[in-house]
Amino acid sequence: MKEDVNSKLANRILITNIELVGLFVTVLVILFLLFPRDKLLKYTKPENYNLLSKENIFLSIKYLEEITKKHPEYYDLKLLLIHKYIQTGNINRATVLLREYINQRGYDPSVLILEYQLLKYDAFSFPEGSTERKTKLEKLRKFIEKNFEHFKDSMYLEYFYKESIFLNAPHLALKIAERLSNIDREREKYWLEKVIKLSLALKDYEKTLSTYRKLSLIEPHRYLYWIKKIVEVELSIGRYAEALKHYQILIRSEKDIDKKIRYIEKAGQISIWIKNYKRAAQFYIDAMKISRTEKEKIRYFIKALRTLQSGNRLKEATGLIRRYGFEFIKKDKKAGKLMLKIALAANDHELAREISLALLREIK
Repeated sequence: MKEDVNSKLANRILITNIELVGLFVTVLVILFLLFPRDKLLKYTKPENYNLLSKENIFLSIKYLEEITKKHPEYYDLKLLLIHKYIQTGNINRATVLLREYINQRGYDPSVLILEYQLLKYDAFSFPEGSTERKTKLEKLRKFIEKNFEHFKDSMYLEYFYKESIFLNAPHLALKIAERLSNIDREREKYWLEKVIKLSLALKDYEKTLSTYRKLSLIEPHRYLYWIKKIVEVELSIGRYAEALKHYQILIRSEKDIDKKIRYIEKAGQISIWIKNYKRAAQFYIDAMKISRTEKEKIRYFIKALRTLQSGNRLKEATGLIRRYGFEFIKKDKKAGKLMLKIALAANDHELAREISLALLREIK
């Protein structure tokens, strides 16, 4: 019984030369059916490289080798074969075939992609954290920096953008994202938002602000949203005068009363920060005028007076009292007492007398 089993096993293993030839022909026929040239051509594009992992890589290499031998004019399939060699770690064959392709066809974007992939394979062949890997990774970054400007196709640029992120090179990713925003018009907003994210991370605030301005132009329906983003950056870097200008745009443009008042209050605070007390008081008076309740009106009027008082702008404060103050004495005696204190500090005895009489009338 044991001998019969061994005999059957031997028959299964032993294949004559004729059978080998027959098997090879059969494989080629199958490969022609599985991998028609049109299908292979699409794999030469970087955005489709991920599809290659779904195919039997060793069978497709054999097929490509035979096709490129018989049809050397199919240069695009040579590029695919090079990529397959890199996938399987056959770097020597990939390098030789790439040099051959360059000698025949010269440089094109696909060649640069493959050169980059060879460099990347080499870099990651060294242990993580080793000096060799660090040196090679820096070489990869320099390769991208040197070559990305030669690309006009967004497909290749996006490939290098992702690689720059992978290599922790945000300065490169920023440059590429900015270039993509000018080339990839269908996704211009997407790339501009990438520019903002990267420029903020790199503290390139001028780039951030200019990009926000671009977005406000290409999205006029979200103009106020982008203005608010500009203001956030300007405040974060201490550009208060510029932020104040943009708050004035928000105040003029905003239709919602509550939001408008919030913008006015913020503008008042910024004005105080830059010691423009008169302008701050005017903002609070503007808020007073559009407030819905008497309580809110009195609150903003008092804020205006206290702001001028803190900046020693007593003359302007007494002017506000004469114009608006007496109508609030009846409603808020604390406001009346503040007005009296300011009038006395300003040596405006006539105004102090009028306020005192008005307060006395309210007490009676």
